[in-house]
Amino acid sequence: MKFAILSALFLSITSALFAQHLNNTSMMMYNPGGHFTLTLQPFSPLTANQVFTFPDVGGTLLASPTPMTNGQLLIGSTGANPVPHTLSGGTSITITNGAGTINISQGNGFGTGGFTQSTPPSPNGGLGTPPTGNTVMQGLAGSIHINSTGRMMIIISGDIQNTNPNGGGIMQVYYGTGAAPAWNAAPPVGANVIGQPVTFQQSNPQDIFPFDLNGIPSGLAPGTYWLDIALQATGNAGSNTILNDISISAFEF
Repeated sequence: MKFAILSALFLSITSALFAQHLNNTSMMMYNPGGHFTLTLQPFSPLTANQVFTFPDVGGTLLASPTPMTNGQLLIGSTGANPVPHTLSGGTSITITNGAGTINISQGNGFGTGGFTQSTPPSPNGGLGTPPTGNTVMQGLAGSIHINSTGRMMIIISGDIQNTNPNGGGIMQVYYGTGAAPAWNAAPPVGANVIGQPVTFQQSNPQDIFPFDLNGIPSGLAPGTYWLDIALQATGNAGSNTILNDISISAFEF
């Protein structure tokens, strides 16, 4: 207790001794070796919000930065004054700048478009029936929104069957922007193809085979994309290829 009282008394006496030497261009500094006074010399009488420049150890003047915009930080530059700049986002990283704030968020390894899962009905009540030789869309109308990464994984699975002996089919994943194609329509101009075509061939009309189509498109512009299968029936004239139990999964990553 006595020590605290003596310390407070010493501080009061010291402040009083130095107060007479201080003015509006001075401030009192302290280091372990003793007190000293730093005198500032502006070009005009010191008022509020004055800006001073101080040399670094090499004699270079370090200037106070101009007002910065939301989210800017001072970034070091070798041999020069720091430069105000904002942070940049990356894959699955989003930077949101505010007044005096920077928010950095991560999409847990996925793009902000997330994922989609759908189970569309069998095309045209069960018959995905292109005339033999024609490649037509199945009207599945799967959809996913791509936001940040420009990359997605597409998986379309189900069962396939042909109504004629020795019939078959060739399938491939298509995707694109704009209106989704209708069942039995020709592939839209400008539609994109991904993955290898999968061929199905049977010897008995009662046979049913599972199929799985997949692909990873990249370099996509942000936006909404439709997902579908283009199908070509093979075999005898009038051969009908049936798709059932369809599942569409897609995610941005």
